[in-house]
Amino acid sequence: MPGERKPEKYQFEHVKQIAHETTLRSGHHIPLLIVQGSRGALMASPTELPSTPEGRQLLLWRMGFELSSDGHIGELEEIFYISEAWMSTGEQDDPPANPPSTDPKRKEILLIASQRTDADQAQVAIFEMVRGDQEQLINLEEIVFPTSEEEGQTKSQFLERFIAGFQEGRQIRAAQLN
Repeated sequence: MPGERKPEKYQFEHVKQIAHETTLRSGHHIPLLIVQGSRGALMASPTELPSTPEGRQLLLWRMGFELSSDGHIGELEEIFYISEAWMSTGEQDDPPANPPSTDPKRKEILLIASQRTDADQAQVAIFEMVRGDQEQLINLEEIVFPTSEEEGQTKSQFLERFIAGFQEGRQIRAAQLN
């Protein structure tokens, strides 16, 4: 239809820049999902994140399932996730022995990730949150990990759970309409 506006699409680099600026300005970032569909986008913030990886994956699946039911965003194209987290690092032959939550050498990070439904690769940016003496955020330093071509072809299990929930919800909705 002439004159019809197509929804603006979020781009990873732009989301990364906005998350970076927002975190520096406020000193923190709430967990945030940006869901991009063929008809538009929406943002959702989980009110409480479960403490286990399995619990967080189940939460993402449920959110995907619920967001698919109204059909407002159309077909799912990409999902972005922004959150603070802890990270532990080790050496290649000596991975961290403890989970980040109990590692005294853990780093506080800002994580920005995206997964397209038509791609085999997630995009991820990680920034170490550098705090001053009074615990105020004074800088975000990007952490860059060397990756091989093979390692770069992975999907985010976390975001894949949202995609799976969304797709299952769409299938159920389609079956109910028939």
